[in-house]
Amino acid sequence: MCLLAALIALCTAPAVGQSDPAREMLLRMDPPDAALRYTVIGRETALMPWDIESIDLSESGGITDIFIRLAPEAAATLAAMTELASGSRMVVRICGHVLRDTDVTEANPTGTLYLPNTTAARGEAVRALWQGRTRCDRLAPEVFADGN
Repeated sequence: MCLLAALIALCTAPAVGQSDPAREMLLRMDPPDAALRYTVIGRETALMPWDIESIDLSESGGITDIFIRLAPEAAATLAAMTELASGSRMVVRICGHVLRDTDVTEANPTGTLYLPNTTAARGEAVRALWQGRTRCDRLAPEVFADGN
């Protein structure tokens, strides 16, 4: 959050004298994507990169599971939403592609979104999105194609 506040202050501060090259570079950068979204009880929640603490991958036999660990505020929102959603559907999308569609059976107090049975390519793409190394519109279409 401190980095975001510093970037906002830098980008909105009045220019003094000559143009600051770092400020100009920041102004040319694309804003981050809310690449990950989940919908539960009819409410869509977009997660920005700073809402995610880490993305861990577990791979075995060509199958990859993704564990998206949320920052405290985003984790609290997930817990509250899932507490209200028992028996409802929860859909998790990355770049608009459904990676999980499941019934909510209990509250999620862990702050972790679990995306099972996917691929290493998808897992690495999710990490790259979070780290700002790519954007949804720059990912190869085959990353989220069926069978990948």
